Amino acid sequence: NNTIFYPKKRDIRLAKELNILDKFVVSFIGTHGMAHALDKVLDCAELFQKNHIDDIIFLFVGEGAEKENLQRSSEQRKLKNVFFINQIRREELHKIMARSNLNVVLLKKNSLFLSVVPSKLYESMAFGKPIVLGVEGEAKEILKAAKAGIYIRPENEVDMKEAILSFYNDRNFALECGINGRKVVEENYSRKKLTKKYDRIIKTLVKDKNHENH
Repeated sequence: NNTIFYPKKRDIRLAKELNILDKFVVSFIGTHGMAHALDKVLDCAELFQKNHIDDIIFLFVGEGAEKENLQRSSEQRKLKNVFFINQIRREELHKIMARSNLNVVLLKKNSLFLSVVPSKLYESMAFGKPIVLGVEGEAKEILKAAKAGIYIRPENEVDMKEAILSFYNDRNFALECGINGRKVVEENYSRKKLTKKYDRIIKTLVKDKNHENH
């Protein structure tokens, strides 16, 4: 049982099925909900299509209340660079991650989300994937400290496009961000590390409690 996710080799079969074998894959993996502003990903995809940048494609993986609306919007816009994959088993997640060149982690611009850290941020770092993060507050500070990707203003498709192009045009930078994120997860968030941390906290609490009783 792995203590954290591990990067895998690319799944050639999956890429062939989607006809994206030679594409630069930008993935959103998770709940397709109202809080995630995923219509902005479609706006970004449309910008690339209008600029005839065909090597970059967008992969939506998961389910959620907004999925049908997103699929309908993609069809109406005739976006040829957007693909949808249904909910997958957690153990299959590594195949999608392995095929992704980068992950986008997004939430709407809302003060309620300032203290929210999406789990996908840590998962993307664990898989060694560079991240385009459109989340303010604590999540932004974690990304910056880890040097694991590029922060963009929430709900801003132009920022998203520029960030994606930064990784697309500089694969060494993308690789470096992925390595940085992976290192932070290994050093701070593996099950072994977290168990030791909680063990220290519990021992401190017990010690303080015993001291109070005396």
